[in-house]
Amino acid sequence: MAQQLRRDGINTELDQFHQEELKHWPRWCEEQLRPENSAFVLCVCTPEYKRRVEGKVAADVGKGVFWEGTLIYTYLSDSKGNQRCVPVLLYEHACEADIPYILAGYTQFKLATFGLEDAQSQYSKLYRLLTRQPARLMIEVGTPQKLPPLPQEARRTNFIPLIQEAIASIKKTESNTEKILVILKDRAVPTSTAQRPHNLPPWMNSDYFIGRGEELQKLMSALTKLGKDAVAQPQVIHGPGGTGKSQLAIQAAWLLYLEEKCDMAFFVSADTPSVLDAKLAELDGESLLKLYQAAEPPKELEIREKKVIEALRAKTGRWVLLLDNVDSKEARDATKRLFTSLAGGRFLVTTQRKDWPRATVQKLELKVFNPTEAVSSLRSRYWKSEATGDDLADFEKLADQVWVLAARAHPCF
Repeated sequence: MAQQLRRDGINTELDQFHQEELKHWPRWCEEQLRPENSAFVLCVCTPEYKRRVEGKVAADVGKGVFWEGTLIYTYLSDSKGNQRCVPVLLYEHACEADIPYILAGYTQFKLATFGLEDAQSQYSKLYRLLTRQPARLMIEVGTPQKLPPLPQEARRTNFIPLIQEAIASIKKTESNTEKILVILKDRAVPTSTAQRPHNLPPWMNSDYFIGRGEELQKLMSALTKLGKDAVAQPQVIHGPGGTGKSQLAIQAAWLLYLEEKCDMAFFVSADTPSVLDAKLAELDGESLLKLYQAAEPPKELEIREKKVIEALRAKTGRWVLLLDNVDSKEARDATKRLFTSLAGGRFLVTTQRKDWPRATVQKLELKVFNPTEAVSSLRSRYWKSEATGDDLADFEKLADQVWVLAARAHPCF
């Protein structure tokens, strides 16, 4: 990378250029990082680089990198921002998790090739940054346009129409949800076939799917707006435990499958990285991807998982993968790595975590049912065809009590 940048006219310094010289390396490093000596500092990020910068190795390991990291911390603190330090990812499985926390969130570049032939390559974009040549220039701001005032509306003091509008909006949402869920109504769960494999849990009866209609509509719109074979942004459903994240994701996955907007759909538990690896590897089985019809599958879990990823890569845009219970930091990081290594399909993620990068995923928050929604859910499951006034009062009392308990358990919901 350094040599190619020099070929392309950028004066790039690297300690490897001076290994046969007698240098005082701490001073050399400090001099190179001075603003008057370097317009930019490219930080090539790896897991080991991150550990060393953040001081998570033994005291006698990585002293040079730790020293560089200390200088970078100081410059960022003094300038109250970052105008020079650029995170760069080079190796095959590099991901955002390899970037030191102090540089997380800044513009990053993952270089696979080194050359300016492809104007859209990450190298070309990095080169534009280093040479201050933006791809798109802003035009000059024009003169503000004058618009005539709109006629002033009469002040609304009658709130009945407002309430009716709110009720109509709720009924419209419920009506649209019923139209979406009609494909699931009174239908048996299909078996997995070689042409259309799946391992999804059964969907919820449409009569009981209460209070998540708006979220289901948003989810289906995001997953299908680009067409059947297009790759959608990973959809992350997050919220407190017990809010129905998994069931919402299962309903959405089944709708994609039954409407033939994908050819295969898989449910994978992802509580921990090891569980995620194991469940991914199991997708090679006889009733699913059938990767070993003429031979026994390898004993090594890593090889089986790699074969599954390769098989799914070959079927771009034709699958949906539901990753369930990604609640730990380690599971989240493993899932983010999977997004990179297994690009080419639709991801549905359920999690209690909020800290997912906005640039990578699209987040959908589920909150605890409010008392009105809770009563509707209870009524949909009641064994009597019609609830009495006492029944409804009991429903409301139970819903209020659950709401209070949920507020104590999740004060920010």
